[in-house]
Amino acid sequence: MLRITHAQIDTEYRWTLCGQLAGPWVAELRVCWDHWRQAAAGARAVVNLSDVTFIDEGGEALLSEMRSDGAEFVAVGVETKHLIENLKAKGDRPLRRFVGPLASDCEKTTRYQEWENRVRNQLTLIAGIVLAGAALIVDAGCTSKVAAAGAQAPPEVLVATVQQKDLPIEREWIGRSMEW
Repeated sequence: MLRITHAQIDTEYRWTLCGQLAGPWVAELRVCWDHWRQAAAGARAVVNLSDVTFIDEGGEALLSEMRSDGAEFVAVGVETKHLIENLKAKGDRPLRRFVGPLASDCEKTTRYQEWENRVRNQLTLIAGIVLAGAALIVDAGCTSKVAAAGAQAPPEVLVATVQQKDLPIEREWIGRSMEW
């Protein structure tokens, strides 16, 4: 989710972005930016990225376009500042995040497959240990309860008779509880 706010202060427009500049929110910001660019051609724009938590490749491309249109950026955080500096460099952008595993099994590298197998084996071992521990706890609890329950005598039940008596009401009180 991305919150986009903009306001005109004197001769400049200030944009504040909060959230993730990714996916459908990139298109939404592009629509807002294009609309503003047509309405206020030549005005100075300052874009505050201090509250942006994530920027994907589409968002990065849009920020690059905004910079080429003359936007200035305010950034907090190492990664966001680094991204803004790379936009100024106008060169090949460095890889700045883990891309993730490849989609096809035949494209996976041997090293990734080895890592994947190691993790799977470790998770299987941990799950086995947890299940064995749970089985021991349940088994220990059940045997001790059965043994203890067999040794005890059943509880003695007493039956009491109840007689209903109608008692006359001596005084009737009607009023509020605060006035006694």
